[in-house]
Order: sequence, then C-alpha cells, then structure tokens
Amino acid sequence: MSVPKSDKWIVLARNKDNNKVHRVWRKTNGDGTYTYKHSKDKPGKNYKCRFGNKSSAKAAKEWSEKKGRAVYMSKDKYPFLVVPSHTSFGNKELAKRLNQVGIGKMRYIRAGSFLRPPKHKGSSSSNCGSCQHCLYIRYIEGWGNLAAKCACYTSGKHSHKNCDACCSSHHCKGLACDTSFYHKGRDGSYTNLGNDSKCRDLMKKNKLVLNVSGEPWHVVKRETDSTWRA
Repeated sequence: MSVPKSDKWIVLARNKDNNKVHRVWRKTNGDGTYTYKHSKDKPGKNYKCRFGNKSSAKAAKEWSEKKGRAVYMSKDKYPFLVVPSHTSFGNKELAKRLNQVGIGKMRYIRAGSFLRPPKHKGSSSSNCGSCQHCLYIRYIEGWGNLAAKCACYTSGKHSHKNCDACCSSHHCKGLACDTSFYHKGRDGSYTNLGNDSKCRDLMKKNKLVLNVSGEPWHVVKRETDSTWRA
C-alpha cells in the first residue's frame, strides 16, 4: 500500500538550531501573513497549514528558507510520518495517530517496519530480513529480535516453502508499526519512541500502546491491544 496523499500541499520547516519541526501557517485574509506554530497551538481560525495549489505552497517554502529553515513540502496526508522504501504503509488510523505524535514531539517519526508480508517472494534460500518468516527464523535461531510466528499453525524452525500465508503478527495486517523519531530531519540517527518520556506521553494521549515486552518501538492502537508491556 502506498503512502496516502492529500489534495492539498503542506510545508514543514525545521529549525536548524534545535531541529524542531513546525508547520507553516498562512493567514487566509488580510495581508497573508505566515507564522510557525507547533503541536496543538494553532494560530487561529483565519490561519491554514494546507495550501490549495503548488504555487502558494512554494511561496510558503521560500518564506521559510529565507529564515534559514530546512523545508519539506509535500502532499503527504501524514507528513510527520516517514515510511522508508524497505517497508509498506499500513493502517491509516495508526498512521494518523503517529503523525500526531510527530506534531507534538516536533520531530519526524520513522516507521521502520509497518505493513509486513508473511513471507517474501522469490528464492526460498534468501533471508530478506523484512518479511515475517525471515524475522521469525532469525529470532528462533538466536540472532534476531523477538518476532511473532509467521505461520499461525507452525511452531519452531520451518522452511520458506512450508510457511503458509497465515501470520500471527499485527504487522501482517498493518496494525503494528516499529517506530522511532529522527534526531535531525527525515533520515539519519533516531531514538525509539518508548525510550523518550515526551513520546510516551504523546502516545498515551493519542491512544497508542507499546504492547510487546522489551520492544520500546512496537506500537499498536489501543483498540488492538490495551496493555502496555514496554
């Protein structure tokens, strides 16, 4: 599943001194003033942070760049959530809530693993490290993180060929996301959300749960599992 897009543009500006990321808001009447506001502190009903056309978004981008900000301009529906190319987009409501965590933390959120296939396509001898089968085999062999069974009815080590399409991990339905926040911009070093007190508070506020013991990155919606274990 591809990352959802909006029909309008948004401009995010990162302060290079403290790396905080703000949405750029534009006054919709009067002199068209731009401003930065973060988290829930919206500047007022006459300000909008979505732009109806590319030229107006570009004007906001140029305004921010003149102030020395690092700017990200896109039509992403969840612009604070970064989904790397090695994984796929999952549940929309989970993405929406993680985006809110990013807004509150003022950092981009990394979806290190979101929607995950039960097993990879192609050669059964390869170990892709991104499908549930390969991750489960790594775990039971002792060199990978905790991973749910890739096959609901199979325990222990088994071949790729004998791995069925059933998966016991929430990742296989896009209902879990391994998350962290980037220290600077939309790539580079990062910290797991559960290792940051601010992020933990924001997750609880947005009805998100760390439901796997020892994994301060594995996030689900409260409706999926209401018990905090990390």
